[in-house]
Amino acid sequence: MIKKILLAFIFTFTLNYNSHAQISFTESAVSLGVETNYGFILGGFGGGISFCDFDGDGWDDLTFSTANGTEAKFFKNNSGTFTEIFLSGITLETNETRQITWVDYDNDADKDLFIATFDGSNKLYQNNGSFSFADVTAASGFDTALRTTYGCSWGDYNNDGYLDAFLTFRDPTFSYPNKLYKNNGNGTFSDVSTSVGIDSESHVSVLFSFF
Repeated sequence: MIKKILLAFIFTFTLNYNSHAQISFTESAVSLGVETNYGFILGGFGGGISFCDFDGDGWDDLTFSTANGTEAKFFKNNSGTFTEIFLSGITLETNETRQITWVDYDNDADKDLFIATFDGSNKLYQNNGSFSFADVTAASGFDTALRTTYGCSWGDYNNDGYLDAFLTFRDPTFSYPNKLYKNNGNGTFSDVSTSVGIDSESHVSVLFSFF
């Protein structure tokens, strides 16, 4: 009987607490040093944002993708406030970047950068260990043509200890399918889409008309 009463009390207290507990937020971007906007979107929908400690100091930094005509933006976290910085070796083109991913593709314990671009070529930048970067897109085996890329997901699909990449596209010509790139473990990638059974049809989603 005592157990039943105690359980009933705990259950009632929990419901009462949860019904009154609220999480509130305050808009503080500008006061913390983050002031940016996405701009005009050619590809439709929004762009991407990355919360990642790209400089390894224990604080999550911010990276913003951008629309056509503007450059990607990097904000260093200074223990709770942010400063826009520019990274050595990264060429900030003014194409529409759809997604920005910090990922250690070469297993050297620092963050490399992949930029998925809608109206230009995708970019893979290797971190050389001293926080400067080299464009290794072509050398690593990624397609450097314009492919209207919507995003890129990283994961070790074959459990070999190296992160592989899956790219999605919105091809207006209905002729370019999604791609899976296998990480070969030596800094290069191979397109294994066909061999693993990725659909060879284009995955175009929606076409828009504006009046």
